[in-house]
Amino acid sequence: APAEASRRVKAYERFGQRCSGSMTAGPTYPATAAALAAGSVSPAQARVIADTVERLPEQVAYDHEDQIETEMLGYAATLDPRELTKAGIRILAHLDPDGVLKDEAYHQRHRDAALHRRPDGSAHLEAELTPEAAELLETCFDALAKPAPAADGTHDPRTPGQRRHDALVQMVKLVMQAQLLPTTAGVTATVILHLDAEAFATGDGFATTGHGYQVRAETAKRWATDNYTAETDIIAVLLSKTKRIDAYSSVQRCFTEQQRLAMMARDFGCTFPFCDSAALHTEAHHITEWQHGGKTTVDNGTLLCRANHSDFEQMGWQSTSINGLPHWIPPKWMDPEQTPIRKPDTEL
Repeated sequence: APAEASRRVKAYERFGQRCSGSMTAGPTYPATAAALAAGSVSPAQARVIADTVERLPEQVAYDHEDQIETEMLGYAATLDPRELTKAGIRILAHLDPDGVLKDEAYHQRHRDAALHRRPDGSAHLEAELTPEAAELLETCFDALAKPAPAADGTHDPRTPGQRRHDALVQMVKLVMQAQLLPTTAGVTATVILHLDAEAFATGDGFATTGHGYQVRAETAKRWATDNYTAETDIIAVLLSKTKRIDAYSSVQRCFTEQQRLAMMARDFGCTFPFCDSAALHTEAHHITEWQHGGKTTVDNGTLLCRANHSDFEQMGWQSTSINGLPHWIPPKWMDPEQTPIRKPDTEL
């Protein structure tokens, strides 16, 4: 899983032999790495030791890092990871009782933001902000999260937390309206909604967002039509039951933004078999190459992540269009019949 992969990479950076080009460096925490290799500390204890050192302000770490690592290794002989964490907290409290030594470099090193999506498309947001980010955010809250009484004087029923949530939504809309965001996958920042014509007409059923989450069709229609502001880019693309869309005729070499958006609505993401890259992490590919007479049309285009876009020919794969839908022909060593493959819609 991504979280476990991230933990393993971080552990290697802390306790493994690091490489930088042709140079090889030792572990960031050599004493802990040696104890880990010898089996005298567990991976969980090693992680606690490294976390404790990395929570130190820069100047304190420079003066005491080796000493603290040694002391924590001594504690690890008798303390489990939970108790070892408490020991690390006591060390930090002793060296910086008021937290006044937390400098700019410390906050820069520990800045973080994570958006944890749930199956229904909602999310939990958590962040560790630098002083600059916190000041900017609170200034925006001052402007956008104030109570908004109704015209008749009725008090705003929203809680302070709900007002801050709504302020975040408004901030994002304002940024999109200003069109200051960089392009992604060749298009400006755009909320993409996929739904069929019947769902759009009746409001029944579901739409799928560009990141693969389902929302009610009625909600999707509101996002797209409820005065979301003309300057905010939202595209609702209607697909037939066979996922066909009208092609955009073109004679230009590069796909237009509207063509890319249409392909995103049809393909959801990278269409190469076994790849799960999302649409905004892809590039537009000519199924029949431009230099071989292929037109820059939606029917002759598909989405590929950068890795597969660069390597599919070397791997022996070929792209083709069947009934206006992109398919992939595997190499003979994989399938002697070379039967065209299209990822199931549930994976797109």
